Amino acid sequence: LPRAIIMSGITQKELHLLMSGCRKSGMKQPLWATLTPTSETWSIQNLLKELAAEHRAMQERKQQ
Repeated sequence: LPRAIIMSGITQKELHLLMSGCRKSGMKQPLWATLTPTSETWSIQNLLKELAAEHRAMQERKQQ
């Protein structure tokens, strides 16, 4: 399974601070997610598949 960090119950500012800290630490880039009313009903497998697809789409957009 891909490395992922799934958060719930934090503010957007807190999330961005955490993401920045992880980047600065040099850790391998994980997939990031915050739970939503829709995603909280998904299995972990489906959530990781969706996160991986979103990550690929963002990477392709950066390359253009």
